[in-house]
Amino acid sequence: MRTLLRILAGFIFLGFIGVMMSSRDAAKNTVSTSPTIRPSTKPIIPLPKVEIANWSTGITGQIASMSFKITNVTDLSWISDIRIECAFKGKSGTTINRHSETVFDTIKPKQALSVKNLNFGFVDQQVNSASCGAIAAKACCGYEIGF
Repeated sequence: MRTLLRILAGFIFLGFIGVMMSSRDAAKNTVSTSPTIRPSTKPIIPLPKVEIANWSTGITGQIASMSFKITNVTDLSWISDIRIECAFKGKSGTTINRHSETVFDTIKPKQALSVKNLNFGFVDQQVNSASCGAIAAKACCGYEIGF
């Protein structure tokens, strides 16, 4: 019985050594699989230019409405779904609210679009001025929108 236990313990020990050796060899032969970072091949085009024609807070003084002229400054691509963000500021110049809305329309290259009375929702009663700009847009023909 003791002999059988010694043989069994020897096999277990040899199996343990074999497993350790094979895992050590496997670690030497591993290849790094970190992803390759490739630079974008799509040209970047500038965001459209946004000019505020007028804005108001309506009769209640709490719902902002804006009229804009949005100009596609590139001659490469049509743009669509222009996301506009407006910062509403108090008399001290402190930003009180920020709201964004999307204009679901398309603009040809070097053309402009007039948007009237786009509702930006509720703003604080102390709002005295507003500034707006395009923060995103979609372009056709494989171009990316950027700065």
